[in-house]
Amino acid sequence: MRISAVFAVGAQAIADGADDETLGTILRVFVANAPNFDAALQTWLAKAQSNIDVHFRQNLVNLEPDRLAIDLGGKKYIRIVKIVVRQDGTPNESDKSCFCFVERETGNVLKSAGWTAPVMGAQGNIFSTQLGVGVSGATYLR
Repeated sequence: MRISAVFAVGAQAIADGADDETLGTILRVFVANAPNFDAALQTWLAKAQSNIDVHFRQNLVNLEPDRLAIDLGGKKYIRIVKIVVRQDGTPNESDKSCFCFVERETGNVLKSAGWTAPVMGAQGNIFSTQLGVGVSGATYLR
């Protein structure tokens, strides 16, 4: 069940003067069907990393694939960081860039405007099959 659908049902129930029991039932249905954000983020990150790994194997065979990592620092957004990996397989922590941002409230994937802020406009969502990212970061809207 989509979050927006649950909100629409709840808003209509309130507008219709629903009692507390009905609103409680709607809330329980929402909680039971709400996607697990952390699990969805990890799954999404694994798929994005897999795409990078395939790209490096096919096109950059002499280089180690870049690694993606989660930076939980922000209140509204989670920064996904791309770390360059040295030839010996160790991550080069001084050579990293912002891959994209994930909005905490919705799971929307946002293109990076720089290290600290995203560009508004969802490119994809961690709960959908559309990743919204390529090997170098969030894709442009088409």
